[in-house]
Amino acid sequence: MLCRFSQFSEEDHASLAGGKGRMLAKLYQAGFPVPDGFIILSTAFDENGLIAAAYETVSAFYARLVDASPTGKVAVRSSALAEDSAGASYAGEFETVLEVGTESDLYQAIQTVFESAKSEKVKIYADATDQARIQAMAVVVQHMLAPAYAGVLFTSDPISGNADFMHGNLTEGPGDKLVSGTVTGDAFTYNVDTGVYEGPDYFRPYYRELVSMAARLVHDLGAPQDIEWAVHRDRLFLLQSRPITTLSRTPDVWNDSLKGNYLWCNTNLGELFGNVITPLTWSVFHEIVRRNVGPVGGHFMVGRIAGRSYFNISLIYSILSRIGKKREEILGGFDLFLGQVPDYMDIPVLPISWLDAMGFMLKQTAYALKSALGLRKFLAWAQYECPRWCGEKFLEIEQCKDNADLLRVYAGIEPIVFETFAMVAFVGNQFVQQQYKLKSALSGVLAPESVEVMLSGLDGGGRLPSMAPLLGVAAMIKGEITRDEFIRRYGHRGPNEAEYAAPRTAEDPEWIEKLVRQWQDADPESLLRKQHENRERIWRTLERLPPKQLDKLRKLCESARVLAHNRELAKSENFRQAWVIRRFAIRAAEINGLLPDDLFYLAKDELIRFLRGERNLLEHIVPRRQTFRAYSALPPLPNLISGPIDPFRWSKLPNRRTDCFVAARPAHPVEHGSFLKGFPGSAGLVEGTVRVLTSHEQIEDFVSGEILVTSFTNVGWTPLFPRASAIITDIGAPLSHAAIVARELGIPAVVGTGCATMKLKTGNRVRVDGGRGIVELL
Repeated sequence: MLCRFSQFSEEDHASLAGGKGRMLAKLYQAGFPVPDGFIILSTAFDENGLIAAAYETVSAFYARLVDASPTGKVAVRSSALAEDSAGASYAGEFETVLEVGTESDLYQAIQTVFESAKSEKVKIYADATDQARIQAMAVVVQHMLAPAYAGVLFTSDPISGNADFMHGNLTEGPGDKLVSGTVTGDAFTYNVDTGVYEGPDYFRPYYRELVSMAARLVHDLGAPQDIEWAVHRDRLFLLQSRPITTLSRTPDVWNDSLKGNYLWCNTNLGELFGNVITPLTWSVFHEIVRRNVGPVGGHFMVGRIAGRSYFNISLIYSILSRIGKKREEILGGFDLFLGQVPDYMDIPVLPISWLDAMGFMLKQTAYALKSALGLRKFLAWAQYECPRWCGEKFLEIEQCKDNADLLRVYAGIEPIVFETFAMVAFVGNQFVQQQYKLKSALSGVLAPESVEVMLSGLDGGGRLPSMAPLLGVAAMIKGEITRDEFIRRYGHRGPNEAEYAAPRTAEDPEWIEKLVRQWQDADPESLLRKQHENRERIWRTLERLPPKQLDKLRKLCESARVLAHNRELAKSENFRQAWVIRRFAIRAAEINGLLPDDLFYLAKDELIRFLRGERNLLEHIVPRRQTFRAYSALPPLPNLISGPIDPFRWSKLPNRRTDCFVAARPAHPVEHGSFLKGFPGSAGLVEGTVRVLTSHEQIEDFVSGEILVTSFTNVGWTPLFPRASAIITDIGAPLSHAAIVARELGIPAVVGTGCATMKLKTGNRVRVDGGRGIVELL
C-alpha cells in the first residue's frame, strides 16, 4: 500500500501511484535533485479516506522521513491517477498541505488532499478534458524545504509550442501560491539559441543550472516539460516535472492576443457574438472585415481570444496617431461605441507607416462613398425584397440533392451576405457619428438626465427592428397577429443570432413559449407612452430657444430615428441571411451523412473545399469541437485585454478582474467598495433587488420588478426588459443594445461596468443611477 521513492517499481506500483508520485519516484531514482519521500498508493484508500490497515505503515514511513527532513517537516501532495498526464495536468486543482510537523497533522493533511478529489473545480476541469469526474487518489509525502526562491519553468511556450524560449516565473519563499495562481511572481525567459537570460538579477546565480536540468528532463522524458523547482540553501531542487498539456488544454488555439502586443476590446462585438464563435461563423465575419478594412501593416482589426471576438484598439489608435490625432481626440471618437479606456491602461502603439495609415484612410473614404451611393437602393431591397430572397434560398437549399447542387446555390448566397454585412458596418458608423452630433447639441441646452431621455425615441412608432420582437410578442398574445405571422416576421431573431450554429427563434418552440410566459405582467406600450410624454415635456421647455436652433434640434432627432432604423434594418436582415447560411451548413451535413452541427467546425473555405471532394478536412471537426467546449467552459473574459493572456491561467486567479487584464500587471488589484462605475445607459434612479442571469435561458428565473444584471444583452433579451426595474451589464457603451432599448422604455440602465456579474449576487440590494452610470451596493 506504500512505497518509498527508492523502492518504486514501474511494474508493481505505476498504476497505483498516480502521475505525480510515479514521476517523482522515477526522477529520484534517475539522480535528479528530488526531495526524498514516499507514496501512499491508491489501494490504501477507500471511498472515505485512508483505510485502518494503512495507518501503522504510514506512521513508520513518516517517522523515518521526517527525521531526515532538512526542516523537520514534510509536505503532503496529491497524486491522482490522471494527474500530470499528457492529456491533463490538473495543476492547482487538488490540495497540497505544507509545513506538516506532527503525526496528527499528517493524517489530517492526507484526508484534506484525498477530499480535494471530490471538489467542484476538479469535476469542472475533468469535464473540460474528458476525464472521469471522480479521481482515484494516491498521496505523496516529501521532505519539506524552506526555499529562498521557488518557481515554474516551461521548456516550450505552453500555448504556441515554440521551443526557442524557456519561460518561467518565480517568487520568494514557497511556490504554492505561484502554482495556484494566487500570485504571478517575477517573469524570466531563456533564449535556447543565444543563451541570453532576461529576468531578475537575484536569480542569475541559479538560472544556468535550472535550464541545464530542464534540457536534460526534455531529453530523458521525450516531451516539453512544465517544471516546478525551488532553491533551498543555495541548492536547486526539482519538485515536479510533467508534460505540458497540449496548447492550454485545447487542440486548437483561438487566441490572437498571442500574435502581438495589442489592446483588445469586445464592447459591441461582445453583444454581436456573445459567446465562443464556431469556425464557420468566425471565418465569414473575419473575411468580411478583411475585405472592407484589410490588414494594415500586417495587423488585423478584429481577433479571437479564447474563441471570443475582440476589436483591436491598438490598430485604429496607431493609424489615427500616425496622421496626427491625440489620445483624447481618438478615444473620444469612439467612446459611445466602445466605451472608455482607463487612464492607467497604456495603448500599445504599432509601427504603422504614414503610407499605410493614409492608404487605410483613403480606402475607408472610397468605401464610404460607394456605400452612400448604393444606400437608398440597398435599404429598399432589405425592407421589401430580402425576406422573399431568403425564402427562395431556403427552398433552393432544401431541393439540393448533392454537393454540386449545394455549391451552385452557395455561389448566389455569398455575395449578398457579404454586401449586407458591409452595409451594416456603414450604416452603423453613420448612426454613431450622428449620435455624437445630437448629444453635443442637446448637452448645450439640457441637463444630462434630460439629454438621455431625448436620445430615446429611436423607435419612431415601431420602426426600430430591435424593438419589433418585443412588440411582436405582445401583438401575438393579444391576437393581433398569428403565431405563424410572428415566426415569419421575427423568427430569424434570437439571443445568439449572429452565430450560424445557434438555433433561431423559429426553430425553438420552447423558446417562444418562454417569451409568452414572460409576457404575463409586461406592459411595454405604457413604458413607451410614458417615455414619449417625457420627451414632449422636454420639447416644451426647449421652445424658449431661437427658432433656428430649435429647428436644428428637431432635424437632428428625426435624423437619429432614420439612421437608427437604417442600422437596425440592415442588422435584422443580415441575421435573416445568417439563417440561410445556417440552413446551408445543416443541409450539407445531411447530404453527406454527418451530424447536423458538424460542418460549423470548418471554416468557410474549408467547407467549400469539402463539398468539392476534400473529405480529409473532416479530421478538423473533433479537435475543434473539443476546443470550442473547453473555451466555452471558461467564465466571460475581461472586456479590455492588453497584451497576451492565457485564459485558462487567468480563470484560476482568485482575484481576477472581469473589466480589464494587463499582461504586464496580471495581478492588478480589484477595487473594493460599495460602488460600481459604468456608462450612463438610460437615466433614472431606482433601488431594488438584483437578479444575476448568466444566460438568456435563465429568463424564467427572473421576477418582475427585479434589477437585471448580466454580462451583455441583445435582441434575445429584449422581451425581459419591460419587467425589469433597471438594467446593469458588464459589457456595453452608451450605444450598445442594453442602453438603446432601456432608453426607449425609460428603464434606468448602467452599462459596461466590466464586473457587475462578478461583484453582485442575486438578492443584493442596490441603487442604480442610470444618469451618472453608478451602481451602489446597499
